[in-house]
Order: sequence, then structure tokens, then C-alpha cells
Amino acid sequence: ELCRYRLAAKDFLVCGQLLDELHPQTEVPLATHLWNRNRPHAAHVPEVMGTVWRDAAGRLAVFVVNASGSPRRLSFSVDPSAWLGSGGKRAWKASLLTPEGEQPLGSATQAEVVLGDLPPRGVRVVLLTPAP
Repeated sequence: ELCRYRLAAKDFLVCGQLLDELHPQTEVPLATHLWNRNRPHAAHVPEVMGTVWRDAAGRLAVFVVNASGSPRRLSFSVDPSAWLGSGGKRAWKASLLTPEGEQPLGSATQAEVVLGDLPPRGVRVVLLTPAP
């Protein structure tokens, strides 16, 4: 499934630019994993993680992964003008990107998104584009 999402989002992940990691508005549980790089040690990572990307067309995408074995809820806020330099309050259109295409989510001047019930090991991609 992850490969299908990566293909659908290749304009961001292959030809785009990584801008920032996602900063959730609520606390995210940590998972402990054993890392064996040079010496075995415990690593603590968020169960839900995300990043912000920009493509050559000036669109933003927020990628979120639930690495846990349980459904999770995540809320975050993104100010697209911080990366796209549009200045001031501007309307943005949000849509959900899936391997099957885009589904509209709505529009706002600040993109505040709540992803409820992220499935275990699930992926979500939210696109943010300037509204016409």
C-alpha cells in the first residue's frame, strides 16, 4: 500500500522538496524499537509521524504515517504561506490524495486538519493548493 501512495505522490517525493516535519497539536504516543546499527539500543519514535513537501507546481503535501498497530487520531495545523511566500491570509484548498486520485476536503485561510481513525500502519496524504 505504501508503494501505491509513493507512486501517486511522486511529484512531491521524487521531484519535490522536503520542507519540514509535521508538528502535531496533540501528544502522540511513543513506540520503542530495538535499533542494531553499530550497537543495539532502544529508540523511541512517535507512533504517528508526518512531513511537509512542496512540488514544482507550488503545491504542498502533508504525508502522515501511523506506524502503530492501532487506529490513531492526529490533528495538525499548517500555514501554507510560510513555505509558498504568498503573504497574508489567503484561501487554500485541501484535498486527500489516494492512489485512486484526489478527494476534496474543503478550504480555509489556515489549513487545520484532523485525521481521525488513521488505520493501523495507514498512510494519509493531504494536498494544499491555493484556492482560485
